[in-house]
Amino acid sequence: NSRRMALALNLLLYTDEPASLSDLAYKYYVSRSSITKDLKVLEEFFSRHGLKLMKSKLGTRADGTEQNIRKALTELIVILLDASGQEAGEREAESDMMMTMMTYN
Repeated sequence: NSRRMALALNLLLYTDEPASLSDLAYKYYVSRSSITKDLKVLEEFFSRHGLKLMKSKLGTRADGTEQNIRKALTELIVILLDASGQEAGEREAESDMMMTMMTYN
């Protein structure tokens, strides 16, 4: 589940750059079929926000309006903060979330 959230974050932050299955599999240390399954599950999350996962020979990217992308990012950040808060003390959770976000800058 955490890999799927990281994958969703990656796709939302880099909407102009298609990500190939091979690149994503390498980045998350899993097989291409695992990434394909993750993307299938994430399609529902993206569709709730009026976004589509566009697939081409170059890779997969999120497609939609800037407003919808921001709404999806907001929900994803809330989910990540809630999950971090449940797993650790609030102070550590904020630190973990900041480290997660900094890896995408």
